[in-house]
Amino acid sequence: GRRALPKGVTIRGLLLNPYTPLRRAFGLRAKAFAFVTGLRKRLQFAWMLQNRSIERVFLLNDPSTAEQLNQWFPRRAVFASIPDPLPALSGQVEMPAVRGAARRPYCFLMAGSIAPRKGCLEVLAAFAILAESIDRPIRLQILGRFREEYRDYRNRVFERVKQLNARPGITVVVEDRFISDQELQEAFAEADCILAPYLDFYGSSGMIGYACRYQKPLLACRDGLIGEIVQKQRLGLVVNPRYVSSLSSAMACMVKGDFEYSKESASRYKHAAQVSAFVNSILGCSRVL
Repeated sequence: GRRALPKGVTIRGLLLNPYTPLRRAFGLRAKAFAFVTGLRKRLQFAWMLQNRSIERVFLLNDPSTAEQLNQWFPRRAVFASIPDPLPALSGQVEMPAVRGAARRPYCFLMAGSIAPRKGCLEVLAAFAILAESIDRPIRLQILGRFREEYRDYRNRVFERVKQLNARPGITVVVEDRFISDQELQEAFAEADCILAPYLDFYGSSGMIGYACRYQKPLLACRDGLIGEIVQKQRLGLVVNPRYVSSLSSAMACMVKGDFEYSKESASRYKHAAQVSAFVNSILGCSRVL
């Protein structure tokens, strides 16, 4: 709070664990947690902003909260929103051709570092219900390394996957390993729906950018910033993933195409999330030199 840098040296950086407005928390317990956390963060911000070297503090994908924080601290209105950047493509990934009309398996994709908060077990339970309610083959890909501290969780996921793969019309593939950028891009291009049903998660997610790059709908948690973005920009559906029946119903809507999706919003999001725009904002430049 009080340590100033030498004259002419300033600080510009990302706030990776931002303040969560009450409107993004659902349920009494979640709202109480958000309220108490918000009070703590407000005190932390007040202390932080005593450092006069701080020039700009960026929040990922969150202009409304940046504006609210600037209203809290009008004398030090340093908060700003910045798009969560999409990694540059390492190679050209072609969109797959449509195959076999309605009998082609509908593919759901989950990707990233796998932990209980990702909602894997909830998705697998919903997947089992979904298979009984639709007349079409379905496929689920889970790509990413399970974190070491969740070995028991990994075992439970693999046991559930084994049970599901024994049923007709269902294919579940789990890749517990590092996934290269090229493999990840190919998986997004192949998928029909991107799953982000995270539990107790209130920030943004890189999954939004990946989904928008390939214009794939998202099925996301309703809580937090990710749910707000998906709803406002009409990028898919949101749900409380703890209610497995609701999650399964939302997955069925995805398979049937019974949801609103804006390709224009996806294109705008993709354009705003370019690496050059991110770097320019961080450095305060009009262009990257």
